[in-house]
Amino acid sequence: RSLPMLSSALASSSAALDGRAGVMLVKHRNGLLEITLSRGSQLNALGATMLGDILDAATGAAADPSVRALLLRSDDARAFSAGGDVRALTEELSWEARAAILHLEYAAIAAVGRLALRMPVVAISDGVTMGAGMGLFMAANRRLVSGRARLGMPECVIGLCPDAGVTHHLTALPPGFVGMFCALTGSALGAADALYAGLGTAHCPEAAVDVLEQRLREQDVVGLDALLAAHCEPMQEHSTLSGLQARIDAIFGQPNLEQTMLALNYATEEVRARLPKGQPEISDARLHASYEWLLRCKEKLDAGAPAAVHVAHFAMSRSFQKRVSAFTAFQMELAANQQLLARKDFNEGVSCVIGERKGEKPAWEHIDLDAAKSDSKVKSVIALVEVALDYDAQAVRPQARDAAKAAAGDVAVGASRGQAQNRETDDDE
Repeated sequence: RSLPMLSSALASSSAALDGRAGVMLVKHRNGLLEITLSRGSQLNALGATMLGDILDAATGAAADPSVRALLLRSDDARAFSAGGDVRALTEELSWEARAAILHLEYAAIAAVGRLALRMPVVAISDGVTMGAGMGLFMAANRRLVSGRARLGMPECVIGLCPDAGVTHHLTALPPGFVGMFCALTGSALGAADALYAGLGTAHCPEAAVDVLEQRLREQDVVGLDALLAAHCEPMQEHSTLSGLQARIDAIFGQPNLEQTMLALNYATEEVRARLPKGQPEISDARLHASYEWLLRCKEKLDAGAPAAVHVAHFAMSRSFQKRVSAFTAFQMELAANQQLLARKDFNEGVSCVIGERKGEKPAWEHIDLDAAKSDSKVKSVIALVEVALDYDAQAVRPQARDAAKAAAGDVAVGASRGQAQNRETDDDE
């Protein structure tokens, strides 16, 4: 928040600074810090003010020994958070201010993620959880989904690539190439699919959410996990993705985007050729469902801005190969989306998805993926992604290894000292 360009943006832009938007903080006697997203009229779209409040709360909690657990919740059953306030970013802000607010978003989510390394952080998705909202949700280490949950990263349809640290989660958690499927299509996952993909850790029925939240406020946080287990239950609904895993891997596990598109088109035509002909009612429901799913995949892939889809595929492919850390994912996403925010595609996508031209087909900068790939400015975005990945390989991972070795050495020294003390005690006896 101290960045000069961000301070200037907040001071001058009513779009970025909405006094009605907010985050409610309550610190309970049992050591639970409760953060409530409270902007229901906007589906808890995360504006700069809210992000600053979350960052302050998370950094304050890290320095406060009396805080023993964190609860992230929404006061609107329709949404945990629909994402960042992208409408505000298109209205009055310069590119510098947009980039600064993106920094703030990532800093807030990263602060929650760091807090999750040292204490229980519970997030409850009881509705729409998209974009930056999904990034915030994924920063928690106990992620509950209700039957109303809808999780997704539809960034490509507004000219951006999946971000808020989710590149790391989509390559580290889901089985096979479900993460690539989610990133490129922006498909919203229900509770059963979110649990299958590892995005959610437990299912809390809608009727139990309010009761659970109240119990968390009242009971000792030492028994937090037992409390969660008592209010969560197995999902009765079957995961759709589990039955599509082989097909997802065959399509979205291809080495490049061109082959992904070819595999999708081939699968669509192959299934279509097997459908019964000349019948108004298709007897094979499973075959028909598979065909409909393939058509939706193609429709969603085609709906994304070609430049964004290309960058997203490249970033995800490299992340799969290198298994990037959450830190590197933030750096890589920031490098890409700072540039994509300055492109015409961002304004165009926001306008046609949630703005004044909602429902219209966007006029993207590039007619297709080939045009996007040959654009020198898009190539520069790809180069920035590579720089972030090189930094991870040359600096971040070696530092992590050195820290791990140091920690292992401390443990070994402690163990040897303990053994020496034990020998001295035996000698004395």
